[in-house]
Amino acid sequence: MNRRLDLLGLSPRRAADHGFALVIALSLMAFVLLLLLSITTLVQVESQSASIASAQVEAEQAALLGLNIALGELQKAAGPDQRVTATASILDDSSNLYTGGTTVPVGQGSWTGVWKSDTVAVGTPSYSPATPNTRSFVGWLVSARDANGNFALPTALADVVTNVNTKGATNGVPNFLSLFTKSDGTPYTQVEKVRVDSGQNGDAYFAFHVEDESVKADFSWSETPSSTISSL
Repeated sequence: MNRRLDLLGLSPRRAADHGFALVIALSLMAFVLLLLLSITTLVQVESQSASIASAQVEAEQAALLGLNIALGELQKAAGPDQRVTATASILDDSSNLYTGGTTVPVGQGSWTGVWKSDTVAVGTPSYSPATPNTRSFVGWLVSARDANGNFALPTALADVVTNVNTKGATNGVPNFLSLFTKSDGTPYTQVEKVRVDSGQNGDAYFAFHVEDESVKADFSWSETPSSTISSL
């Protein structure tokens, strides 16, 4: 056997060296493969993290944009002293004979409307809760879209009658949103969503509703005098 290996130019020692080199080569290849897999996984994780962070920043900026628009519309519509506000629920009041039998969809009775309260001297009748549909209406303080998909404040009194649930969807995303729900699970406030870049393919939206805090009552309030005050 030794003589045959010598004739082939191989000795037992050189054959062992070749086997060791093969093991080293396979080990290096396995290490390189493991290194490539690790780098690929790291790149995927970093890409996903960057995508999530980018989406979060985009959502935060969209929310900030909606907040600034809501504040601007509030100041413009209800800022002057000659303004009064009321919720759309007054139109759905069966005891109000002057609203023409208006039916407000579920989730939109909480919309805040703004009316002018100028006197007759300046050409605008004073506001009366009994006849809100005959007064000079300014707009509903909620997010909405025009025919081109851009933001437009609803300025017609009848805009509240259109159910936002009928606004459909864009690219599979509903065009309306429930901001608040009641204790029984039914919507309390539903508004239309507005895409930030309506002419592009982005998926950032904002929605807002300016609530009229003056229509709320604090049921925890008690006028019962304390014993300390009554004893003074």
